[in-house]
Parts: sequence; structure tokens; C-alpha cells
Amino acid sequence: MKQHLIGYFFALCIGFTGGYWFKTDVPMETQTVPEPIAQAQEPTPEPQSSTHDDYQVPSEPAPVAAAPDFKFQSLNDAIDTAKPFMADTQGADVTKGAAILAVWGATNMSWKDLQAIPLGKYGLVMKDSASQMGKRLCVNGQVIEIQLDSTVSQKIYLGGMFADSGNLYRFIAVGSTGEIVANSRANFCGIVTGQQHYENSMGGVAHAVHLVGMFDLPKNNKK
Repeated sequence: MKQHLIGYFFALCIGFTGGYWFKTDVPMETQTVPEPIAQAQEPTPEPQSSTHDDYQVPSEPAPVAAAPDFKFQSLNDAIDTAKPFMADTQGADVTKGAAILAVWGATNMSWKDLQAIPLGKYGLVMKDSASQMGKRLCVNGQVIEIQLDSTVSQKIYLGGMFADSGNLYRFIAVGSTGEIVANSRANFCGIVTGQQHYENSMGGVAHAVHLVGMFDLPKNNKK
């Protein structure tokens, strides 16, 4: 318990909430404006490489309008289609690759199929994200924030976690989230869609792995 409290305090100190939402004590010019899934619209950017030398924000938010029309036969098919549009991001942008998985996964992703995806490694994502995009990572830790994305009709939640290992994760959660709220302990498994870099409340840059997936809950395990 002491370790968890220390980890939670550390997450708060580095301004974890600088991802999808912003703190009021941050100067307006440094605050990160949310870019929920529905705001990822045309034109479609070219698939980006995962190099992160300059952490440039994509010139246009990734589109998601076409995602509901995709009829994938399996999670692997969805990943294969989404993978060319996965990318590292700065700020709160949702890439087209992440959006495709989230919108399709809201009604089609199953815990069983998710567990069948090959495991990736956090360290390799931060070293070379392209080598790990489309793989699965599972996280045990504390939910720092979670909020429904009300811009889409599907039940999709945006949030972040601070892992017991000390690593930061941003997530898009589909399926059931049960009674999980900020400060809840949880286990989350998701597909790696890239790195996410965002300004924290201390004026620095936080570095996280972005995932699209589900919480380990009985209702999701039945799918």
C-alpha cells in the first residue's frame, strides 16, 4: 500500500492530468486542449513513422468518421488495417489507427481475442514504437483519470494510468468499465498504438504509451 501511495503522489507531482484534460493552474498558453475521437476528421494524413526526435503534433487530427463502416472479421484484421495509421503523438491527439480500433472495438472487441495478441514490451515501445505497434500490453496500477468521450455514440472512455512499475499509460477503453473511477486499482490490457508526449503542469513533458483495449472485469471476460 505504501508503494502505491508513493506512486500516486509521484504521478500527481509530474502533472499526469496534462494528457486529455488540463489543470487550471497551468498557463492557458501551455494547456493541452482535448482532441476526442469524433474530432479526428478528414483529411487523412499519410501514415507517420514512429521517430520522435521532435515530437511534432500532426498537422491534422486523424479521421475517424469512416471507422464505423469497417467490417473486420477479427481483431487481427482490425489491427492490420489500423496499424499503418498508428503514430507517436504530442498533446491529446487521437490517431486514426487508435480511432479505428476504438470505434470497432466498442462493439466487437473481446477479452479472449485481446489476450491472443502477442505481447509487446514497454521498454521497446519507448525505444522504437514502430516495432511494437499492434502488440498487446497489460498494465496493473492506479487509474488517474477516466472520462466518457461523449462525442461518439459508442461507449468509449479516455483516461490514464500510473503502473506499479512507475510507467505512464494513456488509454482508450472499450467494453465495460464497471465502477472504475479515478484512484481505482485496475488491470488493463490494450493494443499499442504509439507513444504519447504531453506537457505536464511543471512545464516539462511526460512520456506515455498509448493503448486501446479493455479492463479486466467479469463482464468483459464473458465476451
